[in-house]
Amino acid sequence: MKNTFKYLVGAALAIFAGKLVLSYGNVWFHLLDGNGFTIALYAFLALVGYVFASKVSKKIELTYKTAVLCAIGVGFLAALLDLLIPLVYAVLPPVAGQPAINLAAVYSNIYGLLYNVVMGTLFGTVFIAIGEFLHMFMRRR
Repeated sequence: MKNTFKYLVGAALAIFAGKLVLSYGNVWFHLLDGNGFTIALYAFLALVGYVFASKVSKKIELTYKTAVLCAIGVGFLAALLDLLIPLVYAVLPPVAGQPAINLAAVYSNIYGLLYNVVMGTLFGTVFIAIGEFLHMFMRRR
């Protein structure tokens, strides 16, 4: 169980790093529009779910129930880490010369933060579970 928690945290950190890379890369290189960014993000979440399932399936038996529970765990941890993104943008602005983000305004709205955690968990869970189920369907004979 201890190794599974390490994989949960590792997957959440990978999602956090991937979101930062996608967002900074999108601002600097203008590769994707809004819909393209969303599709790339969801594909990345499914990829993390697939890799997570391949790692976890070596330690525990990956059933539908454990896959969904693991997806909820990773989605929740990733949603909590997403609360740090405005802080990262304040320290390293995506665009040079951009005015600093008002962190007090971002973090003072508790309902907005709660909404972001709930919706981030839901979207993360769905697409991570898609990646996990894809791994399960491809590995079963």
